[in-house]
Amino acid sequence: MEEMEDKKEVVTPAENRTEFIAPAAEPEADQPEAGEKKKKKCSCGHMAHWVVECLLLIAVVVLFILHFCGGKCASSDNESTKSTPVKVATKPGNGNILYLNMDTIYECALWKEKQAILDEEADKLEASFTTRQKKLEADAAQFQKNVQAGVLTEEQMQYTYQQLGEADQKIKEDYQTAMEGLAKKQADITEEMMQVLRDAANTVNNAVDGSPASYIITYSSANPTVIVADPTRDITRNVIEELDKKCTPKKTDK
Repeated sequence: MEEMEDKKEVVTPAENRTEFIAPAAEPEADQPEAGEKKKKKCSCGHMAHWVVECLLLIAVVVLFILHFCGGKCASSDNESTKSTPVKVATKPGNGNILYLNMDTIYECALWKEKQAILDEEADKLEASFTTRQKKLEADAAQFQKNVQAGVLTEEQMQYTYQQLGEADQKIKEDYQTAMEGLAKKQADITEEMMQVLRDAANTVNNAVDGSPASYIITYSSANPTVIVADPTRDITRNVIEELDKKCTPKKTDK
């Protein structure tokens, strides 16, 4: 018994004991409580709800402005885009119709004068190309004689044949270009004459008794748009008198 009590009294020195030390717990003050977490969650939801209400309020204000001001703005825009009435330079007509006989117009002095210009140029072109064509035909005939006579070498025959072909092609290209130029000139003269005809018709129309007619139409044997016409409404002769004033004065022999 004494030995057992002695053994109980034996105490291991402090330096030879190993103790387990648990990590110190963080202060409870640093850890948020459950109540505080709930408060933060509630505050975030409240903020989102407030943002949505603000957006709805803004949308209502915009709709209010568009409802009460949109009509006024649209009406002001429509008024600004309205076209102003077109001012008519001439006085209105009386609804009557005048007409021109183009078959007679084409026989007037001014029209014949312009047509003579085109005919003269066409005749010059025709004479020029006829001369070139005849010369080419003569050269081709001489080439055939030389080949039959055997006076040309193989190289000379090939060269001459090539030259004749190129000359023929050049004549055709030049003729096509000349005809296109003549057609363009004819179209320009026709357009010019139609404008002169309009001016003459307007001059005659404005000189009629009372207010001018509303329409001036044309007809011809090739385009008989007028089947029955009142002779008193025919202003062809009057228009021709105006056209003849624009003819080139003829030179008088001294």
